[in-house]
Amino acid sequence: MRKFYSLFVALLAVCGLAQAQVTFDIASNPWDLPLGSGQGETAEAGNVTQIVQDGVTLYLALDAESGTPPRMWTGNQLRIYTNNTIQVSAGDNKITGVVFTYTESNTTASYFTNDVDDQQTTSGTPWTGDVKTITFKSATAKGHFRISKIEVYLNGQTPAPVDPVDPIDWTSSAEQPMDVPTVLERAEKLNTGQESDVDVYVVGIISSITYQFDAQHGTATFKISDDGAENEEFLIYGSYYLGNRNWKDGDKEVKVGDDVIICGRVTKYSDGTLEMASKKNYIYSLNGEVGEQVVAKEYSKIADMKSGATASKEPVVYKATEVLVTFVSGSSVYVFDGTDGMLLYGKNSGIKAGDKVSFTAKGNLYLYNGLTEVADIEYSDLTVVSSDNEVVPQKATIADVTNNYKQYENELVTIEELTPAAEAWESRNVTFTDDSDNELVVRDNFNTAAAVTFKTNATYTVTGFVAIYAKDDASTVQLFPRSAEDLDNGETPDPFVAEGEGTMEKPYTVKDVKGILANNLAVETPVWVHGFIVASANGSIDKLVFEGGEEATPSNIMLASAKDATDKNNMIPVALPTGEVRAALNLKDNAANVGKEVWLYGTIEKYFSVAGVKNVSDFSFDGKTHVTDLNAAAAEEAVYNLAGQRLQTIGRSGLYIVGGKKVVVK
Repeated sequence: MRKFYSLFVALLAVCGLAQAQVTFDIASNPWDLPLGSGQGETAEAGNVTQIVQDGVTLYLALDAESGTPPRMWTGNQLRIYTNNTIQVSAGDNKITGVVFTYTESNTTASYFTNDVDDQQTTSGTPWTGDVKTITFKSATAKGHFRISKIEVYLNGQTPAPVDPVDPIDWTSSAEQPMDVPTVLERAEKLNTGQESDVDVYVVGIISSITYQFDAQHGTATFKISDDGAENEEFLIYGSYYLGNRNWKDGDKEVKVGDDVIICGRVTKYSDGTLEMASKKNYIYSLNGEVGEQVVAKEYSKIADMKSGATASKEPVVYKATEVLVTFVSGSSVYVFDGTDGMLLYGKNSGIKAGDKVSFTAKGNLYLYNGLTEVADIEYSDLTVVSSDNEVVPQKATIADVTNNYKQYENELVTIEELTPAAEAWESRNVTFTDDSDNELVVRDNFNTAAAVTFKTNATYTVTGFVAIYAKDDASTVQLFPRSAEDLDNGETPDPFVAEGEGTMEKPYTVKDVKGILANNLAVETPVWVHGFIVASANGSIDKLVFEGGEEATPSNIMLASAKDATDKNNMIPVALPTGEVRAALNLKDNAANVGKEVWLYGTIEKYFSVAGVKNVSDFSFDGKTHVTDLNAAAAEEAVYNLAGQRLQTIGRSGLYIVGGKKVVVK
């Protein structure tokens, strides 16, 4: 509790002399920001909206209707995607310099512009000026780039100018490749995260193998040295096979002692490792055998790609002309060419459902657990021909989509008169049947309908994308709904009326928060929400920790309307921003908070893909005393103990005089 009241102490520092330089050491993550990984909820767990340090705030956001927001990622990487923004604000202090350091990126293709002078800022290149606030917007030719450090200079201080660096000599060829000592020496001159600007040929002997080639991944990871010994080695990471293609069953495996020439981009990774950049290199020759270069097959029709897809990744170029974007969810983009649908997996470049687009896309065509997709997608020459076109699902039956699967694969369909076999999702799946006892699995693949429960005596009209899951010689046709609205049982729900009003006196309830988002009601300003702290979520609301201590996750809490709640469906997740709010509320450091009643002041948003609360800036344990009262007093430095002594911090429980009022700190 007393950690909460010490929040105003930090505000006193803002009113005084600010530091000349504030460094956000992302790679160390001293704020204990939650980290994302994988896809879906585990990825969104790392979504970050602000980072605060020493009076400077970074506000992070997605400046578009669709796309991927900024995320912290496994390994303490701040991932910045297309149309992400970073606003730097320093209160009353002047921002006179900003420097970004990337951990991994093509530094010439990934940069920021800003709303002050529209200059391009790349890794290590300082921006200088004299403003109170500046917003940087990302532009990247990749899916994302990664930041390890952000330096903010204040009140006349500026970063040191960048000394000109002699260009690195990457001259090499298949006939005259570099040896390992030479490439290591030259790679050491790279900045962290920087890559060579040309392909480099390197000769060596395989000294150890980390990951052998296999058909699923198509790549291998190993080390080479001049003599094959495990010293002075160069890491070959995520290398394609001979001919710059995926390895297939029947191809030779590599082994220690093999003579190789590797071709690709050299990089200094975020941890300082010198290596060939992952999936940007391949084996040019193996024991003297040179592979025939694979030319990516070109497609203009989705039907042809469906026919050509196999379980092995094959490089393709897809030239699309005025295809309709039917749905976008994170890295998944569905398009329809008037005859067939396709899933493009990678980055969406800001396009949205209803856009008609033309583009050229490079990627790898394959069957992912039976589902046709073009993965590792990279767009070029993308043009939005028109927007806000209607996306109309096709009417179909279970028999249609199961008996003619390829015809409907990755297309949006509507199937009527279906009955659910269960009242709740089981691992995000529910089986539906029709009046002929045909079965179809409906899967909440996009994590948009987790709160839906089903009536087994009702019939539903279900809309979604036709998919398949094939594994261990068995396959199941599935339907992926876009949202809860795609699961319609024909009932008109009663109009939603919130119990609360969003004030401290009449706060919103947990049920209110769920209803507000479910009914798309606009709540633009922060509001008060009331409930009981019952758990924390360990990367997913499917992994709840109901006790405080080391097992609890400090970045969030779960709020319920009853202090003994154990069902996740009766809870909402709350993101705890770094600073005093997290310090006071998180269960890792405050085990006694389990079961506590609390009032939270924040924004109602999706968190872990469900209704939740973010950006908590104020809270109360009694529904009366809250941070804003103390903030005003703190700004006047009017904090005293009962002996009349002015205090810089409240270090223990007791009675204090704050702004002329008595405050009890429990």
